[in-house]
Amino acid sequence: MGSRLPFNSLEAIVYASVAVLSPATLLAQSDIVLRFDMPSQPLDRALRQVARQTGAEIMFTPNQVAGVLAPRLTGEMTAIQAVEQLIATTGLVAEKSASAIVIRGGGRPAAENSGQDVPGTGGIIVTGSRIRGAAVASPTTVMTRDDIRRAGQSNLGEAMRSLPQNFNGGQNPGVGMGAGGSPDNINVSSGATFNLRGIGQDATLTLLNGHRVAYNAANQGVDVSAIPLAAIERMEVVSDGSSALYGSDAVGGVVNIILRRDFEGVWTSARLGTSTDGGGFQQQYSVVGGKTWNGGGLIATYDFGRDTAIRAGRRSYGSDLNPDQTLVPFMRRHSAIISAHQEVFSDLDFNVDATFNARRSHYETPLNPVGPLSDFGLSGFGNSTSYSIAPSLNYRFAPDWRLTLLGVYGEDKSRYGSDLFVAGTNISPTRGCYCNTLTNADLSVEGPIAQLPGGAARLAVGGGYREIGFHAFRTQGSAQSVNEQQNVYYAFGELYLPIVSKDQNLEGISSLSLSGALRYENYAGIDRIVTPKVGLVYAPVADIRFKATWGKSFRAPTLYQQYAVQYASLYPAASLGGSSFPSNSSALLLDGANTDLKSERATSWTVTAEITPASWSGFHAELSYYHIDYRDRVAAPISGIQSALVNQAYRQLVTYAPTLDAVTGIVANPAYIFSDYTGSAFDPSAVVAIVDNRSRNIARQIIQGVDLSLRYKMETARSGAFTVQGNITYLDSKQRLVPGEEAQDIAGVIFYPPHVRGRASLLWDKGPMSLAAYVNYVGGLSDERAAAATRVSGMTTLDLSAAYKVEAGAGVLRDMEILVSLQNIGNKKPDLIRTSASYFPPYDSTNYSPVGRFVSLTISKSW
Repeated sequence: MGSRLPFNSLEAIVYASVAVLSPATLLAQSDIVLRFDMPSQPLDRALRQVARQTGAEIMFTPNQVAGVLAPRLTGEMTAIQAVEQLIATTGLVAEKSASAIVIRGGGRPAAENSGQDVPGTGGIIVTGSRIRGAAVASPTTVMTRDDIRRAGQSNLGEAMRSLPQNFNGGQNPGVGMGAGGSPDNINVSSGATFNLRGIGQDATLTLLNGHRVAYNAANQGVDVSAIPLAAIERMEVVSDGSSALYGSDAVGGVVNIILRRDFEGVWTSARLGTSTDGGGFQQQYSVVGGKTWNGGGLIATYDFGRDTAIRAGRRSYGSDLNPDQTLVPFMRRHSAIISAHQEVFSDLDFNVDATFNARRSHYETPLNPVGPLSDFGLSGFGNSTSYSIAPSLNYRFAPDWRLTLLGVYGEDKSRYGSDLFVAGTNISPTRGCYCNTLTNADLSVEGPIAQLPGGAARLAVGGGYREIGFHAFRTQGSAQSVNEQQNVYYAFGELYLPIVSKDQNLEGISSLSLSGALRYENYAGIDRIVTPKVGLVYAPVADIRFKATWGKSFRAPTLYQQYAVQYASLYPAASLGGSSFPSNSSALLLDGANTDLKSERATSWTVTAEITPASWSGFHAELSYYHIDYRDRVAAPISGIQSALVNQAYRQLVTYAPTLDAVTGIVANPAYIFSDYTGSAFDPSAVVAIVDNRSRNIARQIIQGVDLSLRYKMETARSGAFTVQGNITYLDSKQRLVPGEEAQDIAGVIFYPPHVRGRASLLWDKGPMSLAAYVNYVGGLSDERAAAATRVSGMTTLDLSAAYKVEAGAGVLRDMEILVSLQNIGNKKPDLIRTSASYFPPYDSTNYSPVGRFVSLTISKSW
């Protein structure tokens, strides 16, 4: 008879068994000596395999075993002996009761044990390494599904925005008009993309189960809000350059979203929430269903959400705006994921992930402070549809080697439109699409190559082909037609060397490991790049570890940056600073895309100290310093065109006294959209200069700072478990647009990341009840857009949540959980800033939220 696998999202107990037996029979079978020959694999799978082989019932929670890699198990032993050997290095304890083996203890797994065998990877996910069981030298932050739900967050976009290492500018639904700073600060389709260290959504690589998915919109980011929260196991964030492992885009770091592996039964959830100031009413409904069988399993997730808009009339600081103006857009979304795996035969597994997302958003921007939008205003929408399928085969051969063949195909279509109304007439309709595709084929092998004193030296090698497609077009509005693709060929290798292990009992060194990775990528027609990375993990004693990494990373230019529209604009020479020319003189300013772009390149290093004292059980502290030298950044080099003809730093960009052929050649070139702003008839002979402000590899950024994370968990017999956590980051970032120009601060400046962000929490759990409190801090900024700089105050908010799970009883209430969350309970509001237009939101929409106090209720149940 098949076993039932009950599940609950917060306090789940997993029963690993293959038969329904009496307690006496279970106890007797657990004492039988059997022979085991099991490969190294995720701990949850290993425990279930022991349960099937012995008939014993093994009880554990998903959080206890999530991300833990079990060692190979061979030899003759009883069930309890097998379990004890599997968990020997995890800090968990196995206790044999009258009817079962119960796993107790828990907490975060050690870095060298992190990993999970998940569909689509054919092996172990260890974000920051391609080698199973490797000690990862890069700092890593883990957010589980339960962590996110408990905080009252409804999707991965909200979780992302709470992470101190992330900047919420770029592509995000709350980014409003007039958000200067980076040109990427724009909301196209209300997606949410990671932007680690604030260096661009295109400089953070986001993976799903270890593989790439199609980009969203135009700026090479991945929309994480398209992935339903109910479908994930956890999200791992490596805030360290990782192109040597994963290729382009991994400059600021890598985010790996790991899906749930197995599920039995049905789980449903309903969530309602609203802002107490009005607007932002949220509805969310989720269902998860799954089935496991001998050698395989399937899990399917569907999520529906609907958020009403937040309008300026509902906010006190929006009093100078038209009350109908949208601050946060209306959104409606459907998303689904199906993941399945099957053991074809004893050494071959087949896995597949399939995703789908459809989202619609809408905003309104009246351009007058009073009056309806139809008098003078802009109405816009975004429709985003994406899907992907990622099948893989995982073949185990020789002693502990694995070969993985992975394929991915995905599409992301972000359709957008806007209508400009004047006196009730739509004078300028625009309709278009940023349509992205991804095709990827990847082959890799990983396994041991030699036995070192500290363990097995392991090697991973592989290669593959990737095709990126980008089609940007408009069916209405100004011309845009880009239909390009980029072919990428790559090969990689990684070596892991455990030099010393704690089992050797050496004086002054508990463990020592080295890692090295090298990757070659051929971006056809752009660059051929080799990126290295080395890592060191050294523990002088078991309680203290020092970690260090050094490596190079890169980001290939986007197809939009290379092939989008180019502009040729004719201005009076005096408008560009040319006061010494005759009064009728003009100058041509070139803007837009550039087909000659090359890759951006970065060198980064981190050092980390990690403390986990054995005498203070449950305490963990980690302090990291990071430094990124980011060169050849793609940018429009002239920050202010008013000085283009007089600033010596721009001299290399200006062609003085151009020939008539040069001028007429540009004006007549169909690659340029020509506009004349002189107010006079075009006279080529009056053009005294051509200023080339097209995007180019010219800017340089230095990004450095400190991350500090603390965690302490204390369990008491009478009062329950208490967990205190803190995560704070300090960021210093400077940018120089052109050589010879003074570097400018961009951290701590309006519409860029603040110097300091932090988040702390206090959690309490006892039986079916749990409480949580969160303090969020976003530092202040300097507004330097006018001659006299002003200070923008930071924002500190408090969130509370409480959950109760009905574990006993019968009927519909059994296995039901109720979660109440209050975010920003003090209803803190963003500080006001100056604006240059009556319809620009009067606050920094990239750093501070207009939502205010938000209350939500979630009811979920396992069936």
